[in-house]
Amino acid sequence: MKDYLLARSDGHVMVSVSTGTKEQLERVYPKGCPFQNYSMFDLLMSWIKMYSWQIRSSVPMSLIDFVKEIRVDGKSVYKEEIIKLLKK
Repeated sequence: MKDYLLARSDGHVMVSVSTGTKEQLERVYPKGCPFQNYSMFDLLMSWIKMYSWQIRSSVPMSLIDFVKEIRVDGKSVYKEEIIKLLKK
């Protein structure tokens, strides 16, 4: 599986992102984001750090499924954009 994450039972998360996917996410910046040079890749990595507790441990999950399933605090406006970029 390409572009996936795996939450381990010890609380660590392993993430696999292909070079092409990473580059694509790094080229797009969230509209209205107050942080300079904060890309969609940075946002996705922040979400993984903040919300990986919401997924079942020891089961690999695609990044698309992760973004679809997590409940984020007020930032769901970016979910569809990240999903579109991950599908390309």
